[in-house]
Amino acid sequence: MDVIDAHDTAPAQQAYAAFTLHAPDGGRFAFPPARTVALAAMLRHAACQALPPGSRNAESGLFVAGHVDGPKLQPRISYLPLPDIAGRSDGLVRHVMLAAPEQRCGQLRAVAELLDGVMLRNNQRRPVARIKPAAADDPVVAAYLQRPAGECVLASATPVVLPGCDERRTDKALKLFTRCLDQAGIPAGLILAVRFVEQSPWPGAQGAAAYERPEHCRRFTCRHVHLYCRDLPAGPIVLGAGRFRGLGLMACGIKKGVRYL
Repeated sequence: MDVIDAHDTAPAQQAYAAFTLHAPDGGRFAFPPARTVALAAMLRHAACQALPPGSRNAESGLFVAGHVDGPKLQPRISYLPLPDIAGRSDGLVRHVMLAAPEQRCGQLRAVAELLDGVMLRNNQRRPVARIKPAAADDPVVAAYLQRPAGECVLASATPVVLPGCDERRTDKALKLFTRCLDQAGIPAGLILAVRFVEQSPWPGAQGAAAYERPEHCRRFTCRHVHLYCRDLPAGPIVLGAGRFRGLGLMACGIKKGVRYL
């Protein structure tokens, strides 16, 4: 267990929009969590295609598509497949979420409205799943939003990609993880301790090495993480170099009275 020392400030909040996934014929649908990145890419592509032609410009290219032509920390959407840790609790993906900084809530809402009922397609243009808005009280979505008052424990539902290679050194891993917190707008002073683990505690989760990664992340270290923290806001928390593609998704370690950590 390692501790990160830093100052306290208010953490950044995330706006979000959540959807359920349905098979093209209207039946049940579930996606393997290890292929989170592939599903996130389909969702991102659908969002880009849904934009009206007149609104496709440099700003939308950055916010929606993530096309970076300037500072890499500019606001953009994270496309987040949600492993089921609170409904059927089998770890399969039946929900997706779009998340963005709170100050871009209006833009995010506009993109979410365009995606209502859209069909996700793979690289061969074959239909994979249709997305529909999730219910306000959906337990799977709520599992990634809720925070108890005061101190809590978060565990990765999908592994965190550190922004570099830690060379199997804990000190280097901590430095890289501090960068993850900074990139996500989370003050390191709110993180009481960090623990890198081989396996996530969530049902159906796999070891970090089993998860596909974006091409630019393949040489980076990928770890499951437990965070002992305090005063984090409700809302999605996603960390690391894969945070825009569904990797590094965190959830509170106590659900329905069952302590996972």
